[in-house]
Amino acid sequence: MIFREESDGKYVQGVLFFQGDGPLYEAKLDEECFALLKKATAIIAELEHMPRIKEDRSRLIALDEIDGTIFTIAAAADTLPRRARTPNLHNIENCAIFLSGAIPWLANATGYHQKVEELRSIASYSIQLALDPMEHISRYEHRRIQDLLYYRWRPYS
Repeated sequence: MIFREESDGKYVQGVLFFQGDGPLYEAKLDEECFALLKKATAIIAELEHMPRIKEDRSRLIALDEIDGTIFTIAAAADTLPRRARTPNLHNIENCAIFLSGAIPWLANATGYHQKVEELRSIASYSIQLALDPMEHISRYEHRRIQDLLYYRWRPYS
């Protein structure tokens, strides 16, 4: 992700989860969402250099995908006018489903449960920030999407 602070706001550029290697998407975010993404990026950068991750390609790929999903969720809270590529409810739901499996897998595969749990917390709060302005969704839908992220968050036995 690329972070930029301008006089008119805070901007983040990244690749949306559902676009793979697509073009960069730029989102203008509020202070809270911007800070969350910076924190997530710092945790991911730290995890990338930990021995059990940097030596395993599949774990690095998973970490990169987690980074993209968290960006996609936060980008749904974009304060710029909605565009065709702006993430929507369906995209947030797909990200939550992906994270519900990827986060526990990465935690169990590496043993870095605390750091990976921090990413889950950031993703959870990002979902809340992204869904709050979406007045057209019901409380039930809001809760259902939020629960997707927690559904499988238990270390596997």
